[in-house]
Amino acid sequence: MKYKAIAQAMVGACHDVLQPRYKEYILANHDDYPHTLTFKVGRGMKTYHVRKREDNRHIITFGIKMVECKSKSQRYASTWLTAKEILNKGYVNADLTFANLLIHTIVHEYSHYRQVLEGKRFARSVHNHHFYKVMDGLYSDGLYEALLDYFQSHPDLKALSYEDDSVFDTLNQTKNDFRVGDTVAFTGRISAARGFPAQFGVQLEGEVARINQKTLTVKTKCPLSFRPLKYRLLPQTITIKD
Repeated sequence: MKYKAIAQAMVGACHDVLQPRYKEYILANHDDYPHTLTFKVGRGMKTYHVRKREDNRHIITFGIKMVECKSKSQRYASTWLTAKEILNKGYVNADLTFANLLIHTIVHEYSHYRQVLEGKRFARSVHNHHFYKVMDGLYSDGLYEALLDYFQSHPDLKALSYEDDSVFDTLNQTKNDFRVGDTVAFTGRISAARGFPAQFGVQLEGEVARINQKTLTVKTKCPLSFRPLKYRLLPQTITIKD
């Protein structure tokens, strides 16, 4: 799979769909804030929006490693926040295809840009109510359909699929299917620690420590950490071990 070509095509979607679609809106609502918005491909995992305060440049970066990681499988993709938004909030009809995940990634980062323009992004409150209000508005405006049309007509985007095409058999699970103390398996990430690099897509096992309003807290041991690691996971992303 050509990860760089896919990331470049995502940048193309932003230039060809996002900017023309909202140019008049930005001019009409933020004409007192001269700024630029550019899109680029990054070499690493990070995919993010940033504002350069010195000259009011806004930059959205799509990481090649992000594309690679999200392409592995539906189960591994589900560990990303963007996938959890699809499953938990019902965006794109809660249909976690690889194409839908990349489209939602574009919408997610563009929502951060609009959130910053409106002065509603704060140091300890990034994915806040206003952020999701912006995102809801973009979906209601038909942005998903416009991006989907672009994806379906682009040679590098029209036939996207996960490298492992096995589908979740757990999508209909809810927190009520679990009990505290259950042994479960899931795919997760381990942060860099004690001289070891971060690890992605690691198959982990743990124990359900707490059942939250929408998620489960799972505690697992890790050889790179003295303390047990805790993960907050959606029920759909966990398999109960026999």
